[in-house]
Amino acid sequence: MMGSKQITDGALMTGVYLILLLINVFVPFLGIVVFFTLPVPFILYSYRHGGKPGIFMLLAAIILSLLTATIYSLPLTLLAGVGGLFIGISLYKQRTSYETLAIGSVGFLLGL
Repeated sequence: MMGSKQITDGALMTGVYLILLLINVFVPFLGIVVFFTLPVPFILYSYRHGGKPGIFMLLAAIILSLLTATIYSLPLTLLAGVGGLFIGISLYKQRTSYETLAIGSVGFLLGL
């Protein structure tokens, strides 16, 4: 069962992701810079709480991004979510930096 701190962190990180996504979608010049920070909430949350809660956060982010942003934000959410989730899980399991790089690369390729 999920604790209240875990649920609060998930809601907070999902909110941060949605704000970054809305900036990326609706502000043209600033969106390029924000694009590289989209996976950070997923990395932080799955690093702190593990893979299963990270997957729930990804599902919540997909649903909320479809409701708040355009349908074109779905590929961005999948790319940032899957890549960030893979990196966060790798950090959670305390893999080496090279393994984390490889696992993150696979995650971003799967997100594409």
